[in-house]
Amino acid sequence: MQEITCFCEHTFSVEIPETINLHDQPEIKTEILNGTFMTYTCPKCGNVLKPELPVHLIDNEKNIDLFFIPERERNSFMMGKNSYSARTIVIGFPELQEKFKIYDAGLDERAVELIKVYFLERAETSEGIHIYFGKKENDQLSFYIEGLKDAETAVTHVSFQIYATFKHEIDTRTYDKALEKIITPPYISIEKIRFEGK
Repeated sequence: MQEITCFCEHTFSVEIPETINLHDQPEIKTEILNGTFMTYTCPKCGNVLKPELPVHLIDNEKNIDLFFIPERERNSFMMGKNSYSARTIVIGFPELQEKFKIYDAGLDERAVELIKVYFLERAETSEGIHIYFGKKENDQLSFYIEGLKDAETAVTHVSFQIYATFKHEIDTRTYDKALEKIITPPYISIEKIRFEGK
């Protein structure tokens, strides 16, 4: 059980296991994708709360071994203060949702991160910009870009051929070795180089 304190100062308990088996609880994946995962209603005032609490998500049949870290713990993890025994690490709800979209699309998460580098290299600045995979549709991949304009999210597309090119470079180890850190597990993310630049 975990204690949650609402904005109204009422504290209540919610049951969040340390590990969730997605094979046994397939509804959890649906909640992650529709944004309702870890959403709770305060029994006193009715406020809807969305706390981020660490949890280990597994599905042996689909080869998923993922540890979700709350956004507030990003810096501690990036500075090496915390470690987790999972094949994949994600930080914050947007990354968690994106990871399952990538799984559903059957894509290599490393190639998806290299596409994000491709976008950032073409932007005037990378300051405050966050890019998330949206979906694969026919021969295109869509991405959501936040931070280009206040309170707006842009949508952009790349051809599947660009993804295939990056995937081939990863498979043949012909990619720019300066990008090695980004695609090295367990945390595969362009946020690693953004953190280093702080």
